[in-house]
Amino acid sequence: MKKLSIQIENTLSEVNRLILMVEEFGEKNYLPPETIFDISLSLDELVTNIVSYGFKQGEKSKISIEIAITEDEVAIELIDNGIEFDPTKSVDPDITLPIEERKIGGLGIFFVKQKMDDILYERKNNQNVIKLIKKFNKNKKMEI
Repeated sequence: MKKLSIQIENTLSEVNRLILMVEEFGEKNYLPPETIFDISLSLDELVTNIVSYGFKQGEKSKISIEIAITEDEVAIELIDNGIEFDPTKSVDPDITLPIEERKIGGLGIFFVKQKMDDILYERKNNQNVIKLIKKFNKNKKMEI
């Protein structure tokens, strides 16, 4: 099993650094490009939400990210001590409505739900713990 542990500050500039580290880790471990993309997009959305809405203005904190690759899946754990928020209870936007009738926001978590195979949440020791699972097939032929 391959593992990556990252701890970042709760600032938006750290999100870019996180994504670069995740992409490099995925490439080094021969994850399929679409798997790397799905994980990067999901982490970008979730961590941006944590940074933007999870803390009081100016409150400094850390966000921990653990990534483990097994034979056929990637398990990701995000831990923060911000305001309690369960993304699994987020109501999906109605994407059948015309754009001008849709509410602003809400697409980020919707994308995460579409890209990940499983999303779990728990509030543990006064922390948000989000677990993501992404299955993949290393032997899948790339489509051109």
